[in-house]
Amino acid sequence: MALIHEIDHPGVGGIRVGQMDKKGNYRLTGSCIVYQLGNTVIDTGPAKEWPVVSSFFDNKAINQALITHYHEDHSGNGQQFQQHFGCRVHSHPNSHRHLEQGFKLS
Repeated sequence: MALIHEIDHPGVGGIRVGQMDKKGNYRLTGSCIVYQLGNTVIDTGPAKEWPVVSSFFDNKAINQALITHYHEDHSGNGQQFQQHFGCRVHSHPNSHRHLEQGFKLS
């Protein structure tokens, strides 16, 4: 995975990380967007993209992260956000079980 592009809309920023082919094309099913809305990050991106994700958010105020669901590309950096930014990380109770117990990756 890699940084595909940055998102910059009034009040909403973020990055898309994901798989790209040799021509620079990406597939929607192989990418994830990590959004920032105010002091909140929505989804945390895959763990192997932490260097890209952390460098994008390093100079931004982050108070909390919301994980939409437990899939690794959306939740993989939850612990890193908690440790690096000192923010709270929230998810739906159904995701808590998977995140606490772990789950097999394909």
